[in-house]
Amino acid sequence: MSKRIQSLEARAGSQSGPITPAQLSHLPPSATATLWPADHFRCCCYWIGIQWHQLRSNASLRAVKARSRSIGCRAGTDSVVSVSLVQPAQAITSPTVHGAWQLLSYDVEQQSNGDTFAPMGDHPTGYVIFTPEGRLSFMLSAEGRQPSSNAEERSALLSSMIAYTGIYRLDGDRWITQVDVAWNPEWVGTEQTRFFAIDGDLLTVHTPWRVMPNWPEKGLTRSIVRFQRCR
Repeated sequence: MSKRIQSLEARAGSQSGPITPAQLSHLPPSATATLWPADHFRCCCYWIGIQWHQLRSNASLRAVKARSRSIGCRAGTDSVVSVSLVQPAQAITSPTVHGAWQLLSYDVEQQSNGDTFAPMGDHPTGYVIFTPEGRLSFMLSAEGRQPSSNAEERSALLSSMIAYTGIYRLDGDRWITQVDVAWNPEWVGTEQTRFFAIDGDLLTVHTPWRVMPNWPEKGLTRSIVRFQRCR
């Protein structure tokens, strides 16, 4: 640390002397300058992630320049000018699940034998929507659903869809939904956990192993669902 500070002080020596209004006027457009009372000022300089403090031992402080930023300038005996050069920041964003996603495929794997099947046909439809406020809406509908004409057909339609909504929370690679409305009342009041991964505009979802109300005769199964972000 002491060697690094000595190096900083050596650089600062080349910028000794009072800062004048003319010098401040030649700062680049991205620079900002603030005038501080000398008695109030403690010079705090950051150099490649290393923080060090230079207590004011006299009325003048020397400038330290660290690539795109410098703070602490000698400005006479009554005040100290703090100068900061700011480079445009590049936004660093991570994929977010927020928004609407359209169903691409829906498969179910049986734990007992590893077989997979498409319970809603090769071309099911559906969406999952995540609002930033924490509300989820999830609906999948089987291929070829038709209006029913009797009670038996209406009952069968319950096995060709999945629909629920609730408040969700994110936990690493999982979302957990506290279900308050569902196509099947057995889910109301439960917590539904889903594992997910985002790759660009693709969302892949795995459920935990469970007995699904739509096909309990299959035993323990898990769903593998793929979505594409809506644009």
